[in-house]
Amino acid sequence: MPAVSKEIHPSNAYLVRQQLKKYDTATNTYIAWTGANTIQVGFYEDSLGVTAIAGLTGLTMTESSVLGTYYYIVSGTLTATLASQYAGETIYQIVTGGVNSDLKVVTPLIVTQPRYAQVGE
Repeated sequence: MPAVSKEIHPSNAYLVRQQLKKYDTATNTYIAWTGANTIQVGFYEDSLGVTAIAGLTGLTMTESSVLGTYYYIVSGTLTATLASQYAGETIYQIVTGGVNSDLKVVTPLIVTQPRYAQVGE
């Protein structure tokens, strides 16, 4: 199955939402990772997270009302910085967390054109 990339539109707000699970040795299953307070998201030029995109790293995610689901809303002001340098390119959204950074989820994003509201005639 081919990898699927998501799109990110410069100058538009972008919702990062990640469901997290952890292994529970008592039940031998994966359960919702709730109450984690060290989950962050950042955007990088490479999938290893070596080359950070200025102003778009270390963004602390918040747990939503759905246990184990964390989110961060990246403002349009921040995504606007992607337009000039990364239009048409793939960047990487990397969610990290845990006391020993034992979580790392990498999602490729294609930087597309901004989407603007259409005005009716």
